[in-house]
Amino acid sequence: MNLDGRLGLVVGGGSVARRKVLGLLEAGGRVRLVAPGTVGELESLARAGRIEWRARDFEPADLDGCWLAIAATDDEAVNRAVFRAAEAAGVWCNVADRPELCSFILPAHFRRGRLVVAVSTGGASPLLAGRIRDDLAEGFDQTWADYLDLLARIRRAVLGRGLSARENRAAFETVLEADLLTPLRQGDRQALEERLRDCCRLSLADLEIEA
Repeated sequence: MNLDGRLGLVVGGGSVARRKVLGLLEAGGRVRLVAPGTVGELESLARAGRIEWRARDFEPADLDGCWLAIAATDDEAVNRAVFRAAEAAGVWCNVADRPELCSFILPAHFRRGRLVVAVSTGGASPLLAGRIRDDLAEGFDQTWADYLDLLARIRRAVLGRGLSARENRAAFETVLEADLLTPLRQGDRQALEERLRDCCRLSLADLEIEA
């Protein structure tokens, strides 16, 4: 989903709601929070103007203008009410830990810049999905964020050459096989320059990457 600038409703004010709110903000979305009370961080976000907080119980009108809704309360009746109202309004809805009450799911995920790795068990065990995510995250350090930025710059440069789709694909495969990640992680600028020239006839200067 592209959530940039889109409004999402979160119903609930506890720790689960907090995670959902932060996830929506991280994805560039706007957030409307509905809950009589909240954990401290959510209240701080509201005071700072980063989210809209309606300090009361959920009402179907809270869905107005929303692109998606997330129910994250410990009250089954409220969660079902949010789902029914969202279905009636044609709004995507997720009820935390209740896949049968979801029109979309939120996989456990981690982010390294442009790289997002998501894990889902189809609702069978969100806890297991979280543990698998944590195991995978250990193998992806922050260098991956720089690597993806580098690949994006290379992609733009290659696409600007006016080659055929087949030639572009061959060029991108060559770039991946060149293992630019290793010299990037080691901070070896000379080796990175050499591999760039060998794999795609580009330099760091061509890619507007400063020393």
